[in-house]
Amino acid sequence: MADFKNEYEYLIHLVKCAINNIQPQEKPENLSFEKVFEYGKIHEVGNIAFVSLQRLENKPDEEVFKKWKTFYAFSLSRHANQLEVRKEILATFKKIGVRSLEAQGTVVKAFYPQPEWRMMTDIDFIIDRQNLEKVNQVMQNLGYKTKCSVNSNNVLFEVDVFGKYNTLIEIHSEFFERQNQESYGTITNPFETAEPTGEGLCYRLPDTEFYLFSLLHCIKHYLGKGAGIRRILDAYILKKQLYKKVDTEYVNSVLEKAGYLKTAEQIYALADKWFSSGEVCADLSAAEQLVFAAGNHGTGQIELSHEFEKSGKGNKLVFKLKKFFSRIFISKAEIYSAYPFCRKHRYPLFLCWIHRILCLIFIKKKRKQALNTISTIKDTQLK
Repeated sequence: MADFKNEYEYLIHLVKCAINNIQPQEKPENLSFEKVFEYGKIHEVGNIAFVSLQRLENKPDEEVFKKWKTFYAFSLSRHANQLEVRKEILATFKKIGVRSLEAQGTVVKAFYPQPEWRMMTDIDFIIDRQNLEKVNQVMQNLGYKTKCSVNSNNVLFEVDVFGKYNTLIEIHSEFFERQNQESYGTITNPFETAEPTGEGLCYRLPDTEFYLFSLLHCIKHYLGKGAGIRRILDAYILKKQLYKKVDTEYVNSVLEKAGYLKTAEQIYALADKWFSSGEVCADLSAAEQLVFAAGNHGTGQIELSHEFEKSGKGNKLVFKLKKFFSRIFISKAEIYSAYPFCRKHRYPLFLCWIHRILCLIFIKKKRKQALNTISTIKDTQLK
């Protein structure tokens, strides 16, 4: 019998039992079902935990059980809606002659015991960079709202599309963009090894490249804003399903060259501890706390703390002040992406800053975002 110290550990136990189809232990009296549910929502694994919850003899009170069941139903509905939107987007790509590559949630889903268990925040596609502008225009003509991300040279590298059912579609042109310093350059040329799936102009990576990209994507989050429980679960599921099929020597060589081999080993150690019966000798308490704090999308505090460590540490106040001013006087690439007006008129950097400062003063939403950023920098505990 496992000894659960907190609600996070019991949540992980429920997820483990669901994906391995085993009977879960009853919740200890000192733990709260309400907290387990809230943590499950934050990490987007509450729907999987509900599968185990239904098998318990002692279930939550009626109110909590109803909320949990509603969340599970919501996850099923979102899965169905996202698949419908995906189908429409692929049909549009085919109609306008744009090839696309999928390598994230829509592919990872297929390796779960039930595809609908793997919740997705958005739907991701990679297309050829020269087609981004065309896709952006076509989506706007079809009535979708879009947001463009550009670099300092006004070159478009990503389009976010807001579809029906409040679905977000992210359309990229590379595996990792240049601003993602953690993983940029580790793997390139998305379509070099990709193979057509037979579904329109949709492509898919071979197992080794897909496995490598998925792991690097997890590492990018883990070393950036933080990776939540769902991302560690992805690593476990993919390793279990694909590890014997991939070229592990190639995967490890890329990880070692990028300096990520130890990080990958830590992620796998967490995955084994949580979701399998393997013995883990290393002390993973610090890594566990980091994952628990991250939630599904990570936090600004974790990102700032990681940046401080990478900077070689030093004076904490000076670091925070530099970070504060860098968020006020941001780069042209960030301004061009956040303020389309500046991009449209190709403002030089100093005029972009003036435009941004005026927006922070007079636009409530922008002002609130700026205050939140200041609060994050101020409240982050640097070690």
